[in-house]
Amino acid sequence: MGKNIHNGQRKPRTTQTRIPELGYYLIITDGEETEKNYFNGLRDSLPDDIKDKIVITTITTDTKSLKYRVIEEKAKRAGFRKTWVVFDKDQNNSFDSLIKEIESLDASAGWSNPCFEIWLNAYFGEMPNNQASTKCCEEFSKAFKAKTKKDYKKNDDGIYKKLIQFGNEEKAISIAKSKLKEALNRTCVSSEMYPATTVYKLIEEIRKKSS
Repeated sequence: MGKNIHNGQRKPRTTQTRIPELGYYLIITDGEETEKNYFNGLRDSLPDDIKDKIVITTITTDTKSLKYRVIEEKAKRAGFRKTWVVFDKDQNNSFDSLIKEIESLDASAGWSNPCFEIWLNAYFGEMPNNQASTKCCEEFSKAFKAKTKKDYKKNDDGIYKKLIQFGNEEKAISIAKSKLKEALNRTCVSSEMYPATTVYKLIEEIRKKSS
């Protein structure tokens, strides 16, 4: 046995974690199904030669726990992962303060107003001007049905594949950019920006790295 063990001072074991060449993205969302299925689909769509160079992990929690989950996850591997928190306005009265809290934790806020589906609708060429989350979801359901001939289901684990097949991601990014710019010209308050989303920034970043 080594000298340190005899003295009751066993050397602590250290583990080295390989950092993916193109980055490790941790996505925390309060969406139990659609958001997680969407990002898992994005991950699975990456070219085979890229999948070991970029890691995308999605975890879910409730809205009230979002910022605490960020703190918890960052403590595990500080500085190792790029953290994004994806959530929508819906009925969240603390929407604006939540965005600020998340950004103060050195994480990125991928927010949508009024709902996540407003971003998905952009794949089909438009972001309808709806303020209510229920109306937002209804409009996307109609567009999804018209394009795919199938009903939109939040638990559809093939949602991303269908959006790519029947929609256009590059156009979606362009539309989202334009809508956010229009919203910023009207107000600097995120809860008053609709239709608007910043999720496109995450998708654009990942796609540029994987192209």
